[in-house]
Amino acid sequence: MSHPQVLAYVHSLSADVADALAFKKPVFDGIPNRWLIDQFKAREKAKYKLPSWYDRENLIYPALISMEQCSSEATGMYKAQLFGSGASVWDVTGGFGVDSYYLSLQAQKVVHVEPNSDLSLCVQHNFRALGVSNVEFYTQTFETCMQQSLIAVDHIIYIDPSRRDEAKNKKFKLEDCSPNLVDWMPVLMERGHRVWCKLSAFFDISELMRIFSSWVKSIHVVAYKNDCKELLVEFSPLHSGEVRVCCVNLDTSEPAVEASWGATAKPELAPPFESGFLYEPNAAVLKAGLSDGFAVANGMFKLHPNTQLYYSSQPVSHFPGRCFAINYAGSLSGPLEKQFPEKKANIACRNFPISPEEVRKKLGFADGGEQYFFACTAWNQKKILIGGLKVTSN
Repeated sequence: MSHPQVLAYVHSLSADVADALAFKKPVFDGIPNRWLIDQFKAREKAKYKLPSWYDRENLIYPALISMEQCSSEATGMYKAQLFGSGASVWDVTGGFGVDSYYLSLQAQKVVHVEPNSDLSLCVQHNFRALGVSNVEFYTQTFETCMQQSLIAVDHIIYIDPSRRDEAKNKKFKLEDCSPNLVDWMPVLMERGHRVWCKLSAFFDISELMRIFSSWVKSIHVVAYKNDCKELLVEFSPLHSGEVRVCCVNLDTSEPAVEASWGATAKPELAPPFESGFLYEPNAAVLKAGLSDGFAVANGMFKLHPNTQLYYSSQPVSHFPGRCFAINYAGSLSGPLEKQFPEKKANIACRNFPISPEEVRKKLGFADGGEQYFFACTAWNQKKILIGGLKVTSN
């Protein structure tokens, strides 16, 4: 299946031709057309997830479920920067090898551990095609590596626990994932290992701290174009003191935001206003709960304790999210048609009892344009509408 002619054929397919293959006789002897179709679909996912791999004709892709679960190019590169150069890293849940590849660009050595022999062979083929020479491969489980004490103490262990069972059902508790971090982390810490774990962006950070508080050194909340992708958690047996939380929004110009976990600064509530600037924090900052602290540090006001929008009379530079120059602040039944004759706007709701579609219907506005409206709850519990134009650089 790695024959250049076969891979070149997959590279040449279009969506229509690929779909039609399901009803045709095999294009290549010994290779089901279903495999060619799946290769095409996986490669189409790589177009956005792994853009620098997309144009490589000589790569083989795994099952679609592996493509969905693997890291993206952007998040893989971020991990490589975190781990630093010169390290030896064991990627003990190697999978399709995206993280192993990007870690290998910085690390002295990477060990890719994957019990599925077909997937491991796929990764080995791809790494040869990509010119990677500093990765070793173990076709076995993380548990076997630990039982055989293969990993040196000065090596970094990277774990991305599988969040699906054998029936492909999603799992949400750490103890239900594979490997089971709740069981294995005490062993890893007792042996003195430095560990990095990738967790779902949906995982509760407070729950993480409750389970592992004495070992968590740092937490990185990673978003890509304002879509929260993953949590990266650093564990260390030698750590004592505050836990650093860092929020990044990759592929944007927004700055990273850092703070200590558990900071409780609360901003003052916004006074009535008719002009000024409205701010919406990005997904990573909201996930980590750092928006209030940023607001206090920069003299900003919050609209309501449960409304994640902020206000200032003057622009705040380097805000981690979107900024809008306010041109309307009032009720949904205000004189909007005269002020906005185009009757087009982008509408969002924050701490508001009805949906954006219902707000749009009440206003009689079409979707789109340069105008933005936020339907939200203000400090005095009133339901208000705030409009503005996006400030492209803050």
